[in-house]
Formats: sequence, structure tokens, C-alpha cells
Amino acid sequence: MKTRSPAFSFIGRVGELTSVGSFVGINGNQSVLIENCKAVLECNVNEARAVSGRFEITVRGRDLELSDYKAHSVEVRGVIESVAVASIRRRERSALR
Repeated sequence: MKTRSPAFSFIGRVGELTSVGSFVGINGNQSVLIENCKAVLECNVNEARAVSGRFEITVRGRDLELSDYKAHSVEVRGVIESVAVASIRRRERSALR
């Protein structure tokens, strides 16, 4: 019986197999849950910015604070006025690693 080698190798492709998706949950105008959070870029009383997957999530509002920062997720609480999602270019993503 002859052993067959796989048609392709997974070596060097771990990044392609890991979850890079983003999830943003909005609870009225009171909180925003950002999952798969790789970094918090900024947080002040008017704006919070975080990187999730291949996107930068910007939350704007009043009296904002990070109320829950767990492994790969963060919750922004306050009076939420807007949530923006922008794609991050490959070069910017590699700088965040």
C-alpha cells in the first residue's frame, strides 16, 4: 500500500486558518461589544478606537469608558452616538502585530 502525500501543506498557513472575523454588538445607545479585539488604539470620553480582525472600529459618543476588557473582546459604555467600521490596509495590520 502506497502512502499519498497531501495535495497542499498547512505549514506557513496558520494565519489563514485562524479566525480573523469581527463581531460588533450594539446595545441601544448604551454600549458596544467588540469581539476579536487585537488592540485598543485610543479611548477618551468622546471616542474609542479598536482593531478587530481586519477592521478599525471607532465608537463616538459622550462619557465613554472601557468597562470590560477580556481576552480578545472589549466593551465600550456610555452614550453611543455613532459606530464606524473601516478596513485596515495590510501594511497597517502588520504594524499592529
